[in-house]
Formats: sequence, structure tokens, C-alpha cells
Amino acid sequence: MNIYIEKIMKINNQVWSVLKINGTQNARTIFTSYTENLMLGCEHKEDASIVYFENKDIDKVNMMLNNYEPINTWEWSEVEEENWIQKCKDFFKPVVVDDKVEIIPYWEESSMSCSIKINPALAFGTGHHETTYMMVQAMLDLDLNKKSVFDIGTGSGILSILAKKLGAQDIFAIDYDDLTYNNFYENLELNDVGNGIEFKIQDCDNINNFNYDFIFANINLNVLLDLIPKINTSGNVLVLSGILSIDKEIILKALGNKKVKKIYKRNEWLCLVIEL
Repeated sequence: MNIYIEKIMKINNQVWSVLKINGTQNARTIFTSYTENLMLGCEHKEDASIVYFENKDIDKVNMMLNNYEPINTWEWSEVEEENWIQKCKDFFKPVVVDDKVEIIPYWEESSMSCSIKINPALAFGTGHHETTYMMVQAMLDLDLNKKSVFDIGTGSGILSILAKKLGAQDIFAIDYDDLTYNNFYENLELNDVGNGIEFKIQDCDNINNFNYDFIFANINLNVLLDLIPKINTSGNVLVLSGILSIDKEIILKALGNKKVKKIYKRNEWLCLVIEL
């Protein structure tokens, strides 16, 4: 069974609505990408996907399901907080990227020289999703030593933490969701990093400074399409993910004359490295 939990549920509630959808892996991946701004958590299995929502969003999700033909069977249930926390420990296993970096829950012991510990009970990004995995791959292929980094949509802070471990000196991270704040700083403490990392709750619409050596953005396609035209710097490197393979031409068109240096692919997802 291939299970990942990417955006772990926000545990400020006690009961969540649980949606089980059936269909091809491709159809389920696409649908969950459409619900990214609503869902609290997601588990992908071989034959079904389990997606978690707040109760108030059920009607919105049902409307989306009714308008998405590739998914024709689904069912709703509920899960309580204590059951979810136990499920988190049951499902969250170490993620190893290219035998160079491991991403582990705080209760696990490190087994590699480059190890990132996080608290997945509150996390917004655990490394299991293809997009995060490829962002880590791309970072490992880049020279971040003594460089500046802009981490857009940081979530749990995995990419900022890795950047620091890879030698970056000036790191600025943002996320629009204020529920990420405590988790971000908790994960910095778990990894004994923090100096040289600044974090703000900020929407992408309000970014006006892209003067960093490396810009990392692992966010959904629509936000990327709004973001790209604003980046008018040169001599730096932009790394993008959150892009489905079927949207490749859309993102390439938006990039225009910007040089795509490398494309990573993992299942239905892409990660692009662009020279500005």
C-alpha cells in the first residue's frame, strides 16, 4: 500500500469530515489538487484517496465532485481528533530523498547525516508528496552555500530548514496561512536552526522583492501563474512545483523566454528549475 500524508490536519477542531473517493490514481490526484485550498489532509492509497475537510465545506466539495466526471463514487464519514493523532503516528514514516536527506517525525531517531525532523501532528507539508520530494531533489542539485533563499508557501518549513543545512545564509520564508506560524518555529527548534531564517505570514499578492539567489515556490498552479509575471529579476534561480504534468504547457507559456534548466517528474507531478 502506497500511503502518504502531505498536509496534515489542523488539530484546532475535534471532528473532521472524511471523504473517500474512488477512481484512477490520475483522476484522484487531479481532483485533490483542485481541493487544495479546502482540504486539511490527504492519504493516497492504491485504490482510493482519503481527504479531510472541515464540516462546513462539505457542500462545496460535493458540488466539485458533481462537476468532475472522472470521479463518480465517493462516501463521507467522520474522524475524531484522538484517532487522527494515532493515525498520524501509524502512517508517518521517514522519507528518504536520493539517499541524501531524510525527513522524519520528531519521535524517530536520525539515521543520516542530513536529517530534518518535523512535528507532523501540526504540519503543513511532510515531504511525502511528490512536489515536496522533487523540491528537495532540486535543492540537492544546487549550490546553496552562502546564498540567499526565498521560500514561498513554506508550510512546515522543510525547504527553509534544508536550505539552512545546505549552507544558505539569508533565508526568508512566507505562508498565507497563520496556522503555520507555530509549527514553522517548532520545526526550526527541532532541527536546531533559526539564525538567518526569517518567517512572515504574507500572501503572494503582496510580494515586491525577489532579489534572492534562489526562489522556491511549491504552491498551486493558479498562484504560480499570478506570481511568475511579478518576478522580473535576473541572475537568480527559480524552482517551481505544484504543477501537474497535464499543465506543463500552461506553465511553460507563462514562463515565456525564461530558461528552463531542468524538469523533474514524479508520477503526475513536475518540478521546474528556471534560470532568470
